[in-house]
Amino acid sequence: MRASRRAGTTPKTVLFVCKSNAARSQMAEAFLAHYSPAHVGMSAGLRTARRGKVGFPVPWQVAEKMERVGIRMDRMRRKQLRRAMVEKADRVIVIMTPGQIRALLPKYLARSEKVTFWTDIKDPQNDRDRILARDRLRQRVRRLALELD
Repeated sequence: MRASRRAGTTPKTVLFVCKSNAARSQMAEAFLAHYSPAHVGMSAGLRTARRGKVGFPVPWQVAEKMERVGIRMDRMRRKQLRRAMVEKADRVIVIMTPGQIRALLPKYLARSEKVTFWTDIKDPQNDRDRILARDRLRQRVRRLALELD
């Protein structure tokens, strides 16, 4: 079921950030597009460029788990976080564990009033983790979509 947009609601831009833009932030972006198409979802990773993965598609294992719930990700590509993305966004959701946040989060992002942290969704390393991450993100983004609408 898609969330409906209330009359007069201004579309919001939500930026989802994770470590490498390979799973968590990409899934969240796809769920936002599904549940609240009136709003704009973006995603990016903190280490995507360092790993040489900018422009790469979402890993097939992640795409397959999302297809099981009716969401296709075949056109999505990995992006490196840039300060301009944060400035453009109305809200920023950082989907990282506390250890990843301490080790990787840039100060300009940590200090931003736009940021909300979702720290209980770990970086998926296997199918079980991918399904758990997908299901938690589905619930969280559904609630976020209702809040935005």
